[in-house]
Amino acid sequence: MKRTEQVSTSVTPEEKKAIRMAAAERDEDMAKLLRKLVYTFLEEEGYDTSGNLNRAATTAD
Repeated sequence: MKRTEQVSTSVTPEEKKAIRMAAAERDEDMAKLLRKLVYTFLEEEGYDTSGNLNRAATTAD
C-alpha cells in the first residue's frame, strides 16, 4: 500500500536529537525509526499493520 498520509507532533530540540541519535545507531533515518515505533504500537493495540488496519479478531480463552 502506498504511503500518502502523514502524522506529526512537536518535540523539544533535545528529544529530536535523541531520536536522530537512536536512528543513527540503527543505521536508519528518523522517519523509518518513527514508522517502526508506530507499527509496533498499532500491533500491540491489536491492529493489523499489513495494510488492513482493522483491529485483529480476538478470541476468548
